[in-house]
This record gives sequence, C-alpha cells and structure tokens, in this order.
Amino acid sequence: RFTPGAGGGVRTVRAGHALATMTMDGQLDGWPGRPPERIAADRLTVGRDSKGVEAVSKVCWDEKALYLLVTVTDPTPMQNQHTGAELWGADGLELFIGTEALDQGGALRFTDRQILIGAGNSTGDGQFHVVNAARQPTVDMAVIPSVNGDGYVLEVALPWGVIGVEPKEGVELLFDLAVDDSSDGS
Repeated sequence: RFTPGAGGGVRTVRAGHALATMTMDGQLDGWPGRPPERIAADRLTVGRDSKGVEAVSKVCWDEKALYLLVTVTDPTPMQNQHTGAELWGADGLELFIGTEALDQGGALRFTDRQILIGAGNSTGDGQFHVVNAARQPTVDMAVIPSVNGDGYVLEVALPWGVIGVEPKEGVELLFDLAVDDSSDGS
C-alpha cells in the first residue's frame, strides 16, 4: 500500500521488546541492541537533491507503546514552524502504519494511519499530528540536537491506541518512515 518508489523498495524490520521503562530523551537507554535501519540520501523520493539529509532509525515496543528513535543528519536541523496537518512541510517525520491486508497495495485504507512528527524547537502538542483523527492524542516525545551538531535526534512513544493495535509478540504492521526536510522551517 505504501508504494515503494524511487526511495528504495521493501524492507523488513523487527522491533525488539524494550529492555526497561522508556524515557523520551533522545538517548539509547532501554533500547534493545539491534542495529539501526539506515535511510540514505540516495533514497530520495521527492525533490531534486537531499542536500546531505540522511537518517538512521530504531523501533521497539512494550505493552504501552511503539517507540521510534530517529537520528537525522541535516545541515539545517530542527527547522519546523508548522503545526498540525502542515508539519510535513518542514523538518520532521511522516509515519504510515497499516494493520490490515498487509500484502495488498493500493490507496490508504480507513484503518491506516498517517502520523506527522515535527522536529522544530518546540516539542509541544503542535509538533505531533495524526491525519484525519477526530481527536489528537497526547504523546511523549523529544527532539534534541545531535551530539556533534550536524542534525537532531527525535524519539517518540506512540501509544497503541493511536495505531489501533493490541500489543503482543509477533504482530505485523505495514510501516513506512519518511524524513521531511526544510532549510528554513517554513
């Protein structure tokens, strides 16, 4: 459903169970020792030039949430002045998550989720948005500058109710992650 295009095709990621209580602080505490998945500059799907933007991501889970930790290399990091449904227009992430008919392509289904996560300096409610949700959920997240100053780290806890899944070992999801970029945040 989340059609692979110029960005690179289908991959399988296994999310390990969190090792401890997760704290959204941009650090690796509690994360299983699995290697991150790389999103290289050559996986650009829209635009002409990635301008050096790349990312690595990790996913894990516990009974409360699905956790995502993404480290983004970006020469102009944490530029997002948008809120709500406009978060995709600047630095941040877009998640597409599907829970039914995992082997079928086509348009997004009613149960699929598109989740926008802004990477601006403000990590308040305005930097998280579930597209077409009747009510916007409250989520725990952090956006911090990377240690070497060449990007940012975004960590978010997605409550299972946001995704529409009962957490248990072996659950399979369609999952696509896009890194959005803007040099000026607008």
